[in-house]
Amino acid sequence: MLNEEVFHKGIALLMAAYPDYECSSATVDVYRERLCRLTDKEFEAAVYRHIDTCKWFPKISELLGAVQSLLPSAIDVWTQLIAAAEAGEQPEMDGATKKAMDFIGGWEQFSITSYDDLRFIFKAFREAYLEAQDRETGAPPQISTRTVPQLEG
Repeated sequence: MLNEEVFHKGIALLMAAYPDYECSSATVDVYRERLCRLTDKEFEAAVYRHIDTCKWFPKISELLGAVQSLLPSAIDVWTQLIAAAEAGEQPEMDGATKKAMDFIGGWEQFSITSYDDLRFIFKAFREAYLEAQDRETGAPPQISTRTVPQLEG
């Protein structure tokens, strides 16, 4: 998804901002491989955010973390979905929102669920949303509060 020209412009900007760091072509290749799943806008935002907030040349994980921090929180998305349901209009949903919505039964089910019952399904929505966001950005998974069954020897 990441345009080659945008990628090279971002890497050049990072190297100009951090002149003490020498970036080999092998390093650039690894960055390209690991960051290719980002959109042009996500990559640009991550580069500028890193330059504005950090002292050293970024690791791949720091750029992915910057993208993750720019995404809306699960509660923000949930609030927008409730407002849309109250207005009777299905909103456009990004991939993570759509996956989480499907996980809890889909838009139709959500839109007819009583407000009192919605609070009980938010936790499932939140976990599905965070997992979908992580998969889209390639960031490490969020720490889950779910109990994970242990594998037996």
